[in-house]
Amino acid sequence: MHRRNWMHAGLAGGLGLAARAALPPLTLVAAGCAAPRTGTVFGGATMGTRYLVKLAAGLGGSEQLRVEALVRAALSEIDEAMSTYRPASELSRLNASEGGQWLPVSAATHDVLRQALLVWQRSGGAFDISVGPLVELWGFGARGARTQAPAHEDIERIRAQIGLAGLSLAPDAMAVRKAHAHTRLDLGGIAKGYALDRVAQRLDEQGFDAYLVEVGGELRARGARADGAPWRIGIEKPIGTRHAVQRVVEPGARAIASSGDYRNFFEHDGVRFSHTIDPRTGWPVRHDLAAVSVIADDAMSADALATAILVKGAEAGLEFAARNAVAAHLMVRSADGLRELISPAMQPHIVA
Repeated sequence: MHRRNWMHAGLAGGLGLAARAALPPLTLVAAGCAAPRTGTVFGGATMGTRYLVKLAAGLGGSEQLRVEALVRAALSEIDEAMSTYRPASELSRLNASEGGQWLPVSAATHDVLRQALLVWQRSGGAFDISVGPLVELWGFGARGARTQAPAHEDIERIRAQIGLAGLSLAPDAMAVRKAHAHTRLDLGGIAKGYALDRVAQRLDEQGFDAYLVEVGGELRARGARADGAPWRIGIEKPIGTRHAVQRVVEPGARAIASSGDYRNFFEHDGVRFSHTIDPRTGWPVRHDLAAVSVIADDAMSADALATAILVKGAEAGLEFAARNAVAAHLMVRSADGLRELISPAMQPHIVA
C-alpha cells in the first residue's frame, strides 16, 4: 500500500508516513507539459510528499498568494482529518476506539471510507485499507526493515485480524463504526488522491478551467495549456535506476495514478519479497507485474484501483480492468525485458 514509499502494501500510499518519504512517489512524470511563461506555477510540501499546481492562466502576485492559500488549506484539511501521525485526527481516534460504537466523522473522511469499501468489495479484497499491520510485520512500515520472512504463524495471526467486513458507515449520518478493537486503518492509498480531487475542486470553484495538479506524483488535469496544447503525462519504465518514459498519455479532464513494486523490496535466500502485500494471503505478491497506471474521473478512484490491479497481478488485473471499464496500463517483467498490457479503456489516451 504506495511510493515515497507512498505505495507500500495493498495500498497505493500512506498519508503522513514520513518513513516512506525517501522513495520517489510514482511512475508518472510531466511530459512536455511545463506551463508556458504566461501561466502560473507553485507548489510545496504536504502529507510527507510534494504538491505542484500549474495554471494556464497568469496570476498577479496577490491573486497567486490567495489561490496558493486556498490550495494549502484544502490539503491541510485532509491531512488533519486522515493522518495516522496526528493523534487528534479523525482516523487516529477511530483506530484508537474500542469498536462497536458509532463515531462522527467529517464528510471528507466519510467519502474516502465509502470509496475504500467500494474498491475493497469490487476487487475481492485486493485493496484493503486495514492491511497496515501486515506491512509492519514484513518490515515495510515505520518500524524498520527486515531481512527475512516473518514466521508463518505470525503472518496468519495478523492476517486473521485485518479486513473490512466489520467496518460500517451509517446510512443516514456522517458516522463510522468498526466491529473489532484491533482494526487499524491507513488511508494513504486513497486519501492522497482525494486531496488532489479537493484541490481541483477548489480551483474549479475559483473559475479556473485549465490546470494540471500533482500531489505526490499523482495528477489531475483540466482544459489545456496556455498555448492550447493538451496536458501530457509520461509513464515511466519501472527500472528503478533512472528515469525513462515508456508511454505518453493524454488524460483529458481526468486523473491518473500509478502503483509499482520495483523500488522497495528485500531478498532472502534468492527470493525477492516486494513491499506490495496481498491482503488476501498475508504475503508479498509473487507475480511479475511491476507497475500499473490508471486513468479515472477522479484521483481517489485512480489511486485505489491502481493498487488493486497491482495486487491482482497481470492477467487477473487486466481482466478486472477490462470487465470494469478501467483505463489501465500494466508493465510486466519478462525474460526479454518489459511487456505492456493495455486495457481497452486506456487505448484512446495513449499518444506515444
